[in-house]
Amino acid sequence: MRKIVQILFRVLAVIVVLLLLWALLHRILNIYEATKLEQTGQYVIVDEKKMNVYSVGEGDTTIVLMPGLGTTAPVLDYEPLATELAKDYQVVIVEPFGYGWSAYTTNERSVENIVEELREALKEIGVTGEVVLMPHSASGIYATWYANIYPEEVRAIIGIDCALPRQVEYFGGANPKVPQIAKLAHLLGVQRVLCMLSPTMFISDDSMGVYTKENLDKQLMLSNKVGYNTTVIDETNAIAENIEKTFDMEFSEDLPLLFFTRDTRKAFYETYICNRELQNVVVFDAGHYMHWTKAVDMVQEIKKSGILER
Repeated sequence: MRKIVQILFRVLAVIVVLLLLWALLHRILNIYEATKLEQTGQYVIVDEKKMNVYSVGEGDTTIVLMPGLGTTAPVLDYEPLATELAKDYQVVIVEPFGYGWSAYTTNERSVENIVEELREALKEIGVTGEVVLMPHSASGIYATWYANIYPEEVRAIIGIDCALPRQVEYFGGANPKVPQIAKLAHLLGVQRVLCMLSPTMFISDDSMGVYTKENLDKQLMLSNKVGYNTTVIDETNAIAENIEKTFDMEFSEDLPLLFFTRDTRKAFYETYICNRELQNVVVFDAGHYMHWTKAVDMVQEIKKSGILER
């Protein structure tokens, strides 16, 4: 029995040593890759921390692209859509804390804090008038709060298969939860292992050939660096509470709305439509990250709808 215990102890010790060595190698690789990761965007200071903001295009209309939960590098992920939109509008991408080149934070990932951080970042680059919010996935919850609390600052909302507060009740299921022990995955470089096993798992789908090799290489390096970080895990675990805070919120009949979604979700979005002259739902045959393949179609539908001309 004693020999078995000794063997198990030695095996455990070897595993611990290997994990520590891998974690050290992961840190060294992060430092090396940082020398090749030229920032796309500029830093602004929000709550005494660095937040990355990218702006492209010109015009009287400012569209703010808001990333989905856990999208590793929003500026790079949104590049094809931002390029198309920038032909006619000013486009701004704010990388929230825990995403892309932005810093991590221990501040509560409440809908209030996330929206205030976004507003502060916009002000730091001189965007002070009405904006068009274009949220993807979970950021639809933040856009809902933004439009209800600061209606004078929101000109329109264009959702990319975005989450809305009543969707869990409508479709069933549960909000995501991540155990706190998962935060060790970030320190141990688990994301890097997953990226080695499947390099395309955490980067944009380039089946349409719209992303450059440089873009995708940067996405992979950022995914290695920031994947499974504590800030994003905290945000994931705050989703249920943030949905509860926004559950009873509606959109004003005077607020232009355009939701891009899939056929199976169309009826749900219709429950938020209260003015057919200003609000509409458009269905695409595409996946959840539909901006990967439908960027050109989205811009065409935006122009066709006249939502930004009102």
